[in-house]
Amino acid sequence: MQDLNKDIITSLIPVLNTIHKENRTRQYWELLLGYWVNVFTAVMYDRWSVVKDAIDKGLLDESAGQSKPIGHQVANNSGLFINLTSEDAWNASTMTWIVNKCFWHESAELVPCNTQSHHEKALSSNAVRVKTGLKDIFKRFLNTLSAQFGKKDQIILVSDYMQFRPRQKLLLRFGIGPRYWSPPKAPEFEYKHEMRSWEPSLPIGESCFTSLIIESLPKMIPKAFVEGYQWVAKTAESMGWPDSPKVIWTSNSHFTDEVFNAWAGAKRELGSRFIIGEHGGFGTGDFNGAGTFQLHVADRFISTGWESTGNKITPVGNFRQLGVKQKWNSQGGALLVCVAMPRYSFDMRSMVIAGQMVSYFEEQFLFVDSLPADIRERVAVRLYPHDFGWNQKERWRNKHPSVKLDDGSCPIKKQIQRSRVIITTYNATAYLETMFHNIPTIIYWNPDHWEVNNDAQPLFEELKRVGIFHDSPHSAAKQLSLIWDNIEEWWYSNEVQEAKNSFCDKYSANPPDMIDRLEKVLRVEMEVAQGNIIAADSKDDGIS
Repeated sequence: MQDLNKDIITSLIPVLNTIHKENRTRQYWELLLGYWVNVFTAVMYDRWSVVKDAIDKGLLDESAGQSKPIGHQVANNSGLFINLTSEDAWNASTMTWIVNKCFWHESAELVPCNTQSHHEKALSSNAVRVKTGLKDIFKRFLNTLSAQFGKKDQIILVSDYMQFRPRQKLLLRFGIGPRYWSPPKAPEFEYKHEMRSWEPSLPIGESCFTSLIIESLPKMIPKAFVEGYQWVAKTAESMGWPDSPKVIWTSNSHFTDEVFNAWAGAKRELGSRFIIGEHGGFGTGDFNGAGTFQLHVADRFISTGWESTGNKITPVGNFRQLGVKQKWNSQGGALLVCVAMPRYSFDMRSMVIAGQMVSYFEEQFLFVDSLPADIRERVAVRLYPHDFGWNQKERWRNKHPSVKLDDGSCPIKKQIQRSRVIITTYNATAYLETMFHNIPTIIYWNPDHWEVNNDAQPLFEELKRVGIFHDSPHSAAKQLSLIWDNIEEWWYSNEVQEAKNSFCDKYSANPPDMIDRLEKVLRVEMEVAQGNIIAADSKDDGIS
């Protein structure tokens, strides 16, 4: 699939450069639309596979297809495209089209429609507009101040995920004061059919799926890359950010922020170095499409402790938690931290995907069922703040009417302060953060859904040996019952601390010199950028 992504970008570069009268490099386009391509191919392959499987099993007949035009919403940007892939209407039209094109060979076409997605409707409500509008005004004010004083900054941090104090301590070492950078949000772009009358050339042989990609790419590519590109590029150029930064660091904006990516891509063409800080905890997972994209486009990747093949990754520690003070209560209850994933797949990743969420919910119910009544009464269930149509609250109320539910509106920091132990049920940041702060933690998940890589496996085995990690809800419940009255004795025992520390040293490290490590990374990348700039200037001057 990664080879297909590379071929798609290769085919898009001349198309988009021609449409927009640009001469941008591959590096520029990979950063600007690479993550969308990653999501697009994963989504289309999943939907195509679902349809093919249904037909092979005789679950679909010709009534599933249609010859009339199929209304289809074209996303304004890559973020909205991802939101659309989790909605029933978008998936219905997409899979109907797949049935027509790949299996029944009908002549139906996708035609753009202007219906709003659920996400867009939520954003357009009056209350949200007022709240968002005030936030945007404040962000623009801070951005204007940053642009006024930071025009000559050689380092820029955007959505870096560091806390304010350690970030400022780091920036002061480079003579940089407080900054807040926030790109403006894009307007709604008008769909223009004449800008999409092209077809990508994919050198990967003929197949049903390849043909589907060739036909769907110009129809589904977000408007920010086609109709709205000129606005994106001009806004990136004129928003007053540093003229010649040597280092650009983000931990999140590289995914779906087109204005940021256009700005950063243009600066990289001039020699700037692009650093990505680890977003979430994907270092232990066996495979991760978003992670592969990040490692590809970054010049330097800052991890929370782990290393891998190649020389791009620099382990510095869990910089996201540096400066955070987190307490817990040895006499409090237990906090069960849950997750929810979209009902439709959006990435190829070691995680619960789509319908597997049903068994995930059953695992959480089984955990609570397996607890003694007195402990069960002390458990608070923290639901994932994005429901994705799973009706988490109703599911819990039907299964456990009296269980304490937290809808995610209360900051998790406060919930942890009230708890004697944190139980995490998925492979992401929650358990990495609690163990970073040395808070009693129990982890459990289905290893068939949350596959871990070979490097992490021995460390999880050690966590399992001391009772931190479990591969079944029943085992985790048994452990919680065993240690409930002596949490501190268990957690602070030598063998538990040794296993926890060994794991954290690699995946959520807390070295005393973390700021120094970050400074070293930035200085090394600044030197590389200076070399890039000198080489570019020499080339422009005709010096060989």
